[in-house]
Amino acid sequence: MSRIRDLLVGLAHAVADHLESLPEQAKYYDQHNTPLSKQTHLRLARTGVLPSFKRAGRVFVERAVMHRYIEEGKVETRTEGQQDEDAILNGLLKKAG
Repeated sequence: MSRIRDLLVGLAHAVADHLESLPEQAKYYDQHNTPLSKQTHLRLARTGVLPSFKRAGRVFVERAVMHRYIEEGKVETRTEGQQDEDAILNGLLKKAG
């Protein structure tokens, strides 16, 4: 079992090194290659839940931020209308301080 763990740790380090060596654009998700739905990606960026920037009609979110958001279990499972209202409210509250 220890050998498998060592292999997995080595693989994790190799993947991390590879990701760090990728071009700057590859360190971000846009609405076309996001692990979330396109609508959810854009809504979370628009409301400020996920920090983002826009360039050439594409909305970029750092991969690390997106992965942290997903790992923390913040992906919403309620109805779309409730998600929109809550995300907008949370974004406004976040901006207000």
